[in-house]
Amino acid sequence: MDNSEPERATKRSALLCELARVQGHHGDSYVARGPWRVRARDLTATRLAARLFRPQIPGLGPKIVGGLAVSARWRAHVDLPIQNEAVQIADSGERVRTFDPKDGSSHKLVLRDSKYGKGVDADLSVRHGLLVDARVPHPRVRNSARWGDHIMIQEELVSGRRFLPPIDRGRIPEGLVEPLSRLYAQAGPKQVPLAEWLGPGRAQAIAALEAGLGPDTPALRRARRLVERNPMITLGFGHGDFLPSNLAVSRDGVCFLDWETAGYAPVAFDLLRLWRKYPRVTALARGAGVLVHRYQTGAIDLRDTASLSLALCCLGGTSDRARLALRQWTHLPAGRGAGD
Repeated sequence: MDNSEPERATKRSALLCELARVQGHHGDSYVARGPWRVRARDLTATRLAARLFRPQIPGLGPKIVGGLAVSARWRAHVDLPIQNEAVQIADSGERVRTFDPKDGSSHKLVLRDSKYGKGVDADLSVRHGLLVDARVPHPRVRNSARWGDHIMIQEELVSGRRFLPPIDRGRIPEGLVEPLSRLYAQAGPKQVPLAEWLGPGRAQAIAALEAGLGPDTPALRRARRLVERNPMITLGFGHGDFLPSNLAVSRDGVCFLDWETAGYAPVAFDLLRLWRKYPRVTALARGAGVLVHRYQTGAIDLRDTASLSLALCCLGGTSDRARLALRQWTHLPAGRGAGD
């Protein structure tokens, strides 16, 4: 059961006070917008213009900055016990992140027993292990510590903006496809029966999806037949949460952020996660096809992989974008996906 708002507010306050103790900061005045808090003195006209045209913090884009500017004009300020340029606070009070472009660092403080605590442990394991030699751009960990109920990471702050597929489609081959390919090669692909990876619950749910969404769902029909066929599939070690908020465009290229849900999944699932959100960006589908062609078994092609990705997405409810992706599925290349 979710905590009540007063309980969440108490947890947020306690986590901020703990962060202030660690950083040795005094309090300051902030402007709030959703989960974001930006220091009021950093929202002057000059700095606002710089933020709009030269974004430094991924996720803190022009829309949010514009909303912060309106709040600042009306002096809707809140006092926090810390002094960072920008802060992102989870509503649950279980995670707080700070961003300081001047010293190029970001702190993440989480509660050890929360979902964020499990994610940070996984994140550190990947970054201290697999990513060391995989040549995948990611923020470097400067320091990490555990004490009491808390885990903290201090990492390099990637100076840049959020990756936007319609704008950044030209970066997809070298910025997304090749790093994912290097990651697959570094971790080593695995081959397993599809039913083993899915588990009995998800396999049965996919089989029932087509009836629930009507007959005009060729992608879901293909997913059902794929599950019935139960071929061997290749799994690659991927990011696991491949969304624009976790991809930053910097002067050094595209940087992959937040590895908390990294793990093995069917080859190209990361790119297809982005494609489901931006199905009209055909470069994403082409990139997924390249990975399928390189690594997947001959029993699985791009349309198979995309149908499986869509079916698993639909198990959690069919959003408007998922419905658009279901329609766009018929335009995917047939065959293995790399020009054959």
